[in-house]
Amino acid sequence: MNSHLTQLLGLVVIAAWAILSAKGIKGRLLSLLTILAFMAVGLGTGFAVGARDGNLAIRSNAATSWMILLGAVSGFGCVIRNRPSRTTTIAPSNLK
Repeated sequence: MNSHLTQLLGLVVIAAWAILSAKGIKGRLLSLLTILAFMAVGLGTGFAVGARDGNLAIRSNAATSWMILLGAVSGFGCVIRNRPSRTTTIAPSNLK
């Protein structure tokens, strides 16, 4: 199996987890747009990094790798953002 295919499978799983863990349509749409924006930045960064060399294969491999990497990182960021907070407050009556 091609390494990019396994990485894409991981990205799909992480993105689905991030989108499904959000609450409401607005949260899911925000997670989706965040992941897509980071993937676009990764694609542009990969093409910019590969532009130094004239080889098109290196440029497309770098762009694909950066796109998947930044998409997965943003997916994990969305999952962390969507988790409920675990802060506990102490009621004033409990303080002695």
